[in-house]
Amino acid sequence: MERSGLKKCDTIRTIKRNLKLKGPEPSMVTLVDFYLWNTNTHGCRRIAASKGPIKRTLWILLTMTAAAMIFWECVQLHLTYHTATMSVTMRHGKNEFPTVTICNLNPYKFNLSKHLMKDLDKMARCIVSRISSGRSAIFGENNVKACNMEFPVDPTPLVYMNMTLPANVKVMEILTGNDYLVNGSLLDLRSHSNQKIGMSDWWIALRLCDANVSNCIYNTFSSAISAMQEWYRLHFFNIMATVPEKDKIAMGYSADELIYACLYSGRTCDARDFTQFHHPHFGNCFVFNNDSSSKNLTALIPGNRHGLQLILHTEQQDYIPFFAGTAGTRIAIHSKYTKSFIEDVGINLQPATETLLGLSVSEIQKLGVPYSDCTEDGSDVPIENLYYSSYSLQICLQSCFQKEILQQCGCGHYERPLPAGYKYCNSQEFPGWEYCYYKLYSNYIAEELNCYRMCKQTCL
Repeated sequence: MERSGLKKCDTIRTIKRNLKLKGPEPSMVTLVDFYLWNTNTHGCRRIAASKGPIKRTLWILLTMTAAAMIFWECVQLHLTYHTATMSVTMRHGKNEFPTVTICNLNPYKFNLSKHLMKDLDKMARCIVSRISSGRSAIFGENNVKACNMEFPVDPTPLVYMNMTLPANVKVMEILTGNDYLVNGSLLDLRSHSNQKIGMSDWWIALRLCDANVSNCIYNTFSSAISAMQEWYRLHFFNIMATVPEKDKIAMGYSADELIYACLYSGRTCDARDFTQFHHPHFGNCFVFNNDSSSKNLTALIPGNRHGLQLILHTEQQDYIPFFAGTAGTRIAIHSKYTKSFIEDVGINLQPATETLLGLSVSEIQKLGVPYSDCTEDGSDVPIENLYYSSYSLQICLQSCFQKEILQQCGCGHYERPLPAGYKYCNSQEFPGWEYCYYKLYSNYIAEELNCYRMCKQTCL
């Protein structure tokens, strides 16, 4: 056993003696010297090859400096990886005074426009009467001859819907009392509201059918007031779409009638300082300090005495009864270089009250490609600007939606501008346009149209 162990030790010694090993002996000084002579790292080999302490010290300092700079750069990259650069500039001084747009919530004087809405108002009074009467008006004996008068055929009637039947839905027109059954599996409801009107099991809806009355959608409402306003608004736009522009302007309010008194920074102003334009929903509107104004108005000191002060006259006694749900005026404050969609971003001002509006301005400029796909002026957006104003995302979306309506329905919606060669939608010339429009509108608000893909945010 001892001889076998000695033979193994001799064999290991022989292998170690005959094996050609490359590399230093296992000591720290030898390992460092071996690394300096064999590494490809810039500067380290120069430390070992330098002759004299001055050169060696110089190369050591240079190498350590380079290593420190590399380490510092790595730390900076790590710290800035999840951050974004922001530049904030604060300045004090004169600011450009904004543009102020003012409209009356009632678009036209009732005494000048009532001849156009004569039949519509009679129908509206009858519908309100029947809704107010509730179940007795629906199931009464004289429900077919509603309000004891004859009405023209309504292509978009308000209806009651009984949703309790197992297979079919009972639908009854509020104005005429005519009722019929609709296959429940084919019913196209365009509302997510589960609220019901005052009578159990009955809903109120606006029926919209195509020209052949072969396809219909039922736009349901959570309240009879909302349904009535939408029904009246739809018929109102049908009528006004055929009225010439000059006649609509004549039926609206003038600047002198709406603006009772005006002060800007303590100085008197009047109707000559306002620019008039016609809005499809609010009638005649007036703009103070618009883009075409030759005066560059500025604001230096905050406070109502140093801004625009107005006393407005709403003339509530001349309101269209069923159109304007509230009385007062609507105001929008915006940049003089952008169009204000006052129907979307405006503020309603209550009559017989004082309202103070103060602003603080924040200007945000987005970075373009590759950080975002914003546009400078809309020239790279494939949508025609129908508003003839500087580009904005809202202008692009509204122009695109109007183009979709023109292509699908053959006419344009009354609330948006028209390109040359087209007409506004109305039931006389374009029967069934309401059905086409509401289907498109459902896709529009659900962001299913290409408009949201093609239109871009502005960089500034």
